[in-house]
Amino acid sequence: MNEQLKQPLMFGAIGMGITVMAYQLIFNSGTLFRLSREASTFGGIFTGLLLGLVVGGAIFGVAYLALRNR
Repeated sequence: MNEQLKQPLMFGAIGMGITVMAYQLIFNSGTLFRLSREASTFGGIFTGLLLGLVVGGAIFGVAYLALRNR
């Protein structure tokens, strides 16, 4: 894939991960996946990071496949 296309997609995926992680940290660190009332801060950060990587990776993968076949 063209390097000029890959770089903005990568920044988008990283930005998505950071956004989800910040959301988890600000809103009581367990808002999306609250298993108990006392969700730990590190658990929320880890969940946010993991979710951000999954969502960002999925977006990057779909965009890569769509742009690769052009």
